[in-house]
Amino acid sequence: MKRIICVLCLSLLLSSMINADDKMLSREPVFQPPEWILGTWTDLLAMMNYEFRSNDVLLGYGDQGVSFGKMLPPEEITIEECSDSTYEFSVPSTDGRVHYLFSLSTPGSMMLKLQSDTLIGPVMLFKEEK
Repeated sequence: MKRIICVLCLSLLLSSMINADDKMLSREPVFQPPEWILGTWTDLLAMMNYEFRSNDVLLGYGDQGVSFGKMLPPEEITIEECSDSTYEFSVPSTDGRVHYLFSLSTPGSMMLKLQSDTLIGPVMLFKEEK
């Protein structure tokens, strides 16, 4: 089941980036995640990870990954909420929009709720040690 969720997450993201353009690589960052979320977060089976940088969010699956900030035009990324325990954003997909909601559970774990037409998850993510 986790593998299916991971494949769906990556598929949704990749399908949302079909119209990406090289000129978008040199622009101001949209993402400015809060301090608590910076770093790499992995699911229990280490199949999927999210890397939060000071100016970008990356989704990794196995040895492949994509950068939300570099692949999408800034006007298509919406930061919904940014707080001491929640980070939420949405990006376009072929079926509308995909919403990513990350909620801090403990200092080393958080819950991801991924929603497009249906809710996928929740998925528990764990912070990788440096």
